[in-house]
Amino acid sequence: MLCKFLLFAFLILGAATTAASTDITLDYHYGGAHGVDFSSMPRGPLTIGKFRDARPQTDAHALGKLGTSAKPMAELVREELIAGIAAGGGTLVSQGGKLILSGRITEVKAGKSEKEIEVRIRSHVNLRTAAGAELFSGSIFGAASVDSTQGGAAAVAAALDKLVNSLLWNDYFLMQVID
Repeated sequence: MLCKFLLFAFLILGAATTAASTDITLDYHYGGAHGVDFSSMPRGPLTIGKFRDARPQTDAHALGKLGTSAKPMAELVREELIAGIAAGGGTLVSQGGKLILSGRITEVKAGKSEKEIEVRIRSHVNLRTAAGAELFSGSIFGAASVDSTQGGAAAVAAALDKLVNSLLWNDYFLMQVID
């Protein structure tokens, strides 16, 4: 009887581990519906520097209870910030910009129930001049909840949209970049 119980417990744990390690493939690109015009950046051009993962776990792909993303989350956030600024007509250069935006991922949490999937993504960003003077430092945050039938990728995409918008609609960030 004990052997049957242990076998059952191992099967359940194995199934839970397999379900938790699901890769989420995101076919997502920021849509650019933020309405901010970055075409006149008097302090620009802007370089989007390095983003790193500062979360306590060691897996840079971790999406909490949803499994993992195909790309590291820091890389995904960096790419979407680039897309957001480019969608507003911002002048971006890969290096040598007068302004440098860098950051770190501090939280990615996901939860799911029968009815919905929730995702929260939090990052900290720094905007500096090429000489190193800090112009802006702050947290950006995106949280989204979608119907469970839409899947984990839709929840992550919605949270990324909100994360990007939380920076691009930040008044102080905008004062430093386009004023």
